[in-house]
Amino acid sequence: MHGMLASQSLWSSRAVHIMKLLFVLSACVVVACVGGVYVPTPVYSTFRSQDELGGYHFGYSGGPTSRAEHRDHNGVVRGAYNWVGGDGTVHKYEYISDANGFRLVSGTGLPVAPVHVYELPVAPVVPTVRAAPVFNLVAPQPVEETEEVKQARAKFEYLFKKAADAAAAAPDV
Repeated sequence: MHGMLASQSLWSSRAVHIMKLLFVLSACVVVACVGGVYVPTPVYSTFRSQDELGGYHFGYSGGPTSRAEHRDHNGVVRGAYNWVGGDGTVHKYEYISDANGFRLVSGTGLPVAPVHVYELPVAPVVPTVRAAPVFNLVAPQPVEETEEVKQARAKFEYLFKKAADAAAAAPDV
């Protein structure tokens, strides 16, 4: 009888272990089926609009990024975008694009150029006394006319005087 009790206790301890194992497995199946582990899903949204004059507005958000952009009727584009880095840091940038090109207006994590302070050399001030300028005021010699020019001038003056006399003698109409 003692052997029978030992085998019954052996079966009962095995049965307890099997029951515990089945309970844990069934709990895992229930958690997996019911969705006990919550995995957040991002909400995605997009929008866009455009008019007949060339202006538009669009954007999207959801997940680790978002963006919005607007173009006005003058062709100037302004926008912003965000993204989450691998370390969880949110990077935000704003930009503009116009006749002067594309420029980042603001942003996180942008490199900053080093600032150098330069000292300009100062020249020593030396007082100097300057003498008044001296001008040589010699007038140029008049140009002498050639014989050909003298004859042409005399002919012109003769014809001009003849036309003036004829005009003065004519009656006024």
